[in-house]
Amino acid sequence: MRQLLVHAPVGWGSEVLETATEYGAVNCATYAAEDHAAPIEVTVVHVPTPMLGQLVNALQQVPDLRVSFSPENTLALRPPFEQGEQQAMESGTRSPFETLLDSVSSISSLWGFFAYTLLASVLVWIGLLTDTGYLLVAAMLVAPFAGPAVNGALGAAHGDLRLFARGVARFAGGLAVMIVSCALLSLIAGQNTETALMGSVSRVAAVAVLLPLVGGCAAAVHLILSQRASLVTGAAVGTLVAAALAPSAGTAGMALSMGMWGMAGDAMFELALQLVGILLSGAVVFRLGNRLGPSAIRAAKGRAGVYPLVVGVTAVATLGLLGLQASSAGLTAQRDVAHARTVVQRTIKQIPNVTYVAAEIRFAEHGPAGRRTLLGDVYAATGTDRTEPLKTELTDKLETALDDTQSPEVVPLMNVSVLTTP
Repeated sequence: MRQLLVHAPVGWGSEVLETATEYGAVNCATYAAEDHAAPIEVTVVHVPTPMLGQLVNALQQVPDLRVSFSPENTLALRPPFEQGEQQAMESGTRSPFETLLDSVSSISSLWGFFAYTLLASVLVWIGLLTDTGYLLVAAMLVAPFAGPAVNGALGAAHGDLRLFARGVARFAGGLAVMIVSCALLSLIAGQNTETALMGSVSRVAAVAVLLPLVGGCAAAVHLILSQRASLVTGAAVGTLVAAALAPSAGTAGMALSMGMWGMAGDAMFELALQLVGILLSGAVVFRLGNRLGPSAIRAAKGRAGVYPLVVGVTAVATLGLLGLQASSAGLTAQRDVAHARTVVQRTIKQIPNVTYVAAEIRFAEHGPAGRRTLLGDVYAATGTDRTEPLKTELTDKLETALDDTQSPEVVPLMNVSVLTTP
């Protein structure tokens, strides 16, 4: 339930009560009041949450109408009180009217937005520089990127070009500030080498597109659900949206300051994938899950062509980025590493009295010109005392097997450790 205070001219209170009752309102009352020395009638109604927007639309026929409500659940109980549990149950979803107003009202000032972005930039830079993962998590909590991204998706679903453009512009502006801030901090600190965490963040996984799609859906669902119906906090949803944004933006800035264009390009690619994925999934969920179309809110009409245009452009952009990713060297390297790990396990299992334990395989960042060096730290176990001969045999067999299955420009170098089982 939502509690509404409806201000209307004298004589219109009964009309407000009758209209509210048609939309399921309960515990209603009208009383006389004064507004700037002019007599008015104030009506208090408690309406089911999904009907809020429809009731406000229906009341717009009342002259000089003013409505106030709190976006929080209200328990409106009435006889028989034995049914209090059913009466107190929240219906689950907000009306499109409340969803739009709540999103717009959450937009902070530019000063606050960029202040939090700068603070998150410092946390990201320190975390990447010192290989401290929990600082990246702290930066995700501070980074204010969820709000603009969700507002952009909501504007697309409603057909509001102004809200869409403002959300996307603030989102892109915040990322630009973080990239520049991290680049300047790296230049001031004289950083000239990458860190392990930077390399890990810059590697775009084959399933990276799922993160923005899930983040956009989760953010939209959180805004659609009423306060009591939502099982996830706003901070958790914001962290999910910023999960790949803050680390990638920081990595891009630091890589640019060192002239590492490949790493910076991979990080920029992931940022672009995040933006289009969040807009696409968020807009679709808002439209289908909350019926948030151009005609859903009489007081703020959107344009009918905006939603299909945005969804079409973001879908094409997402597919284009996925096509670019599929042909990229980074994804090719990931596939080669996965294949090499399979070859290593299969080769070791074919050798009697030897058990596969673990393997860490990666491509070296630097190697001979025109060649790619595949490095591997392989661990195997045996019950015999022939560790040294087995080590030599395993090394030869693994490198031969990898030579036969990898492309000609790949040079496999395996470091094999044979452990003795008790």
